[in-house]
Amino acid sequence: MKKNLFAVLAGSLVLAMTACGGGSGGSVPGDAIQGKVSLPGGSAKGTQVIACTLEGDNCNMGGTAEAGTDGSYRITGLKSSLKYVVLGVLDADGDGQPDYGGVYGSASNPSQISPPKGNVDFTLSAGSSQSLSLNKPE
Repeated sequence: MKKNLFAVLAGSLVLAMTACGGGSGGSVPGDAIQGKVSLPGGSAKGTQVIACTLEGDNCNMGGTAEAGTDGSYRITGLKSSLKYVVLGVLDADGDGQPDYGGVYGSASNPSQISPPKGNVDFTLSAGSSQSLSLNKPE
């Protein structure tokens, strides 16, 4: 059974998980996707970045990282044989609910990429019209 951990619903984000990891620059290891998250007019530090495989409206989690001070992140432990969507959420006010969200590519047509891949940069915005559920394997 999969646990529903993430939903992006008509302009609001709901997150029921905490991810950890760290951003990093330089060369990209064979099992990694890395890039930078930005937030216009603010800091993207602490953004939870998630790599997942798509299955219909479900996003099956492959790995997570937390964006560093400059917004950089690196998600490792990914399989090069799979294609991942990379998305991020940020709880800017510390109330446990994400205030900003973003996806690599566009919300209506997220880019699917395989590791190793660098320069996977994206920008956060307040709200989204995308509907997506993130599932964590048992």
